[in-house]
Amino acid sequence: MTASSSSSITKYGKVLPIAGLLCFVGAMTLDYIHKGSLSLPQGADLNGRKKEDGSSSSYSSIQEKASRPLEHDSLFDYEGTNIATLENSVEAITARLQPRRLQLEENKAISHQILHLHNMKTGGTSIDKRLNCAIKRMSADYNVTIPRYNIHECWRRVYRECMANSTNPCRQEIKDAAVMSFCGPLQNVEMLGWAGQDRPEVAVVTMLRHPVERVWSQYKYQLSNCYRCKNLTFVYELFDSGDWPGYDNLCMSHLKDKQVRNLVSRDLPADATDEERVNDAIANMKSKFTLVGITEQMEATEALLVNAFPWLDGQLERSNASCTMQHTNKSPRNNGCIIDRATKQMMHMPVLQHPDNETRRVIEEHNQLDMKLYEAALQHFEVLKQAIGYKG
Repeated sequence: MTASSSSSITKYGKVLPIAGLLCFVGAMTLDYIHKGSLSLPQGADLNGRKKEDGSSSSYSSIQEKASRPLEHDSLFDYEGTNIATLENSVEAITARLQPRRLQLEENKAISHQILHLHNMKTGGTSIDKRLNCAIKRMSADYNVTIPRYNIHECWRRVYRECMANSTNPCRQEIKDAAVMSFCGPLQNVEMLGWAGQDRPEVAVVTMLRHPVERVWSQYKYQLSNCYRCKNLTFVYELFDSGDWPGYDNLCMSHLKDKQVRNLVSRDLPADATDEERVNDAIANMKSKFTLVGITEQMEATEALLVNAFPWLDGQLERSNASCTMQHTNKSPRNNGCIIDRATKQMMHMPVLQHPDNETRRVIEEHNQLDMKLYEAALQHFEVLKQAIGYKG
C-alpha cells in the first residue's frame, strides 16, 4: 500500500436519432470533458464534525446512525496490511472503508486517489456533482488543488481517440488526475492503469440500480434521440432481430446487461459464458471496489461516501459552501415526441413513471445477468452498512 504523503491533511448529471447525444448531460463542455484542476493550508481541520458556530455538519447528522468515529490517523496504509488481498469479510470491508484523507504534495493532491466508475442512469451524475462541488470548495476555502478528469464513452470521438491512442493528450491528464470519473467499462479503466492489482491504493466507487428502473430511466431520458419515440417493447423486438437501421449501436447496447458488461475484468475471455461473466462482475464488485452505492438507497450511499472520504461531507469547518446529493440529469420535461400540426412545435409525449407489467417483463428478460448482479449488490450493500455501523 502507498504510505501517506508527507504533507497529508490532518483530520478533515418522431424525431430522427442524433448520434452522440446519448450521454448529453447539460454541462457537456470542454471544462467538463477535461480535467478541472481546481484549487487547505497544511494542518487544517477538515473533519466536518462541528462548524465554528457549533452547528453539526451533514455528515454528523447522517452518522447519528453510525457507531464508528470519523477520525483515523492513516490514509492508505492500514498497519501495513494490503486490504486488496483480504477476504471479503466485514473486517476487510471495514478496513477498505476507513476514512481516507487527501494525500498532498505541498497544496496539491497527488494522482490516483478516487475513481468513480459511472454507470449510466444509476445516480452517477449526482456523485460527480458532489465530487465537483467538494473540489471547488477545497480550491476556494482551503487553497488545495485537486486535479480531476472526466470522460464518457458517449462522447464518441473524444472517448474513442483517448482509448485507442496512448499518445493522446488525454492520457497525461488521466495520469495526473487525483480524481477521475469514467463512464465506461472497468476493463478500459484497468487498461489505463487506474484499477486492478497495480493500483490497490485507488479508492474505486460505483453505483448500481435495479435493472428495470435503470433501463426505463435510460429509455425516458433518450426517448427521442436514441429510441425514436417508439414503445420500448418495439425497440426490443428490433434488438432481438439484430437489425435496427436508424438506431445507434451504443444506444441499443444500454438495453441489455449493461451493468455487468461495465464490471467484467479485462482478462475475462471473449468466449466466456454468461455464468462466467456475471460471476466475474460480482467478484470484481466485492474485491475491486471500495464502495458500491445503491440508487434506491441514496441516504445510506451518501453516509458510506462521506465516511470513506470526509472531505466530501456536506459542510466543513471554515467553509460556508454546502455540498449536497441532488437528483440531477433527470428525464427531459419535453421529449419532443409529438409535433403539433398547426404550430409545428415539438411537444412532450407523456410516459409512465414506471413501466407497465409487459414492458417490465421484457426488460427483465433481457437483463437477467444484471438482475443477478443487482441481487448480489444488495447483499453486499448490507455488509457495507454493517461495516460502518449504519442503522438506517
